[in-house]
Amino acid sequence: MAKLNDSKINDLIKQYATELIGTSHIRIPSYGIKPEPVEDKAAYRHKELENESFAQDIHLKRITLIILFCFLAIETIVVFVFTGLQATKLFILEEWSFKLLLISTIVQITIMLNVAVKHLFPNK
Repeated sequence: MAKLNDSKINDLIKQYATELIGTSHIRIPSYGIKPEPVEDKAAYRHKELENESFAQDIHLKRITLIILFCFLAIETIVVFVFTGLQATKLFILEEWSFKLLLISTIVQITIMLNVAVKHLFPNK
C-alpha cells in the first residue's frame, strides 16, 4: 500500500468534496502543519557531523598525547637510572659516550614535544 502524506490526503479530500459539491474552488485548511525544508535538515546534519568529527579528533589527540607523555616519562626515568648507576659506578660508560647519551635524549625529547605540539594543535 502506498504511503499517504499530507498533500495526498488534502488532494483526496478536495477531490471527494468537489464530487459532492460540484465546484473546484474548495480550500482545505492546513492546520499549521508545515514541512521542514530539506536545506535545514541537511545543514543540521552537516553541523552534527562536524561536531562528531571535532569530538573524535579531540579524543584521538588526547590518546596520542597520553601515550607520548607515558613514553617520555619512561625514557626520562631510564636516563635518570643510567645517571644514578653511572654516579655510583655500577654502570660504567666513558664520559663522552655518557654525555652523548644525555644530550641525544634531551634533544630527542625536545624535538618530540615540538613536533607533537605543532602537528596535534596546528594554528588554523
